[in-house]
Amino acid sequence: MVAISSILCLKGDELGKVIISISYQSRLNQGLFLPNFTRLPLVARTFYLRLHERFIDSFKLPPQRRGYELEKIFTDLMKISNIPVEESFKIEGEQIDGAIKYDSYYYIVELKWTANKVNQAQISSLYMKVEGKMQSLGLFISMNGYSQEALESLTRGKPMQIILLDGTHLMSVISGIRTFKELLEHARKEASLKGNIYCSHDIS
Repeated sequence: MVAISSILCLKGDELGKVIISISYQSRLNQGLFLPNFTRLPLVARTFYLRLHERFIDSFKLPPQRRGYELEKIFTDLMKISNIPVEESFKIEGEQIDGAIKYDSYYYIVELKWTANKVNQAQISSLYMKVEGKMQSLGLFISMNGYSQEALESLTRGKPMQIILLDGTHLMSVISGIRTFKELLEHARKEASLKGNIYCSHDIS
């Protein structure tokens, strides 16, 4: 049976349209994420190919090591995408997985690669980290998506300060289907114009 994940588009305090999409693991199994870097400059293709190989190899790692490897892969992806990136760091009372700077804004990054979908408490933790920073935004990447309960309650009474991405979004970049800048612009557009902080995959 093909695994599916529900992509929930949130508009303000309302739960919007539900879009059903094949999970990124199933896409990998079906060969839909075979690397294709023809859109990229020649100088970047080797780096993307190595990154893709590292990601596939990371499936063999124990869960905790796989999470650490995801942080390293994300950092290297930002570097070859020419996006300023800060590696993971700690401040008093907080562990920050990393941060990026895009279009004059800093995004506090949270990366999760767990067997379960990310819940409301985990997303709320990122909200708290963002609210304590000057004009910062949040970028949450959960490889296995988000629980329905978390998505239904996420924006109630909260400003729209974070963007949610999942494994399918990230793999579209690692495989060369789109660049990370294109993905982030797509996510920001849906958040700004439609109020959807969990953007569609929009992958042909």
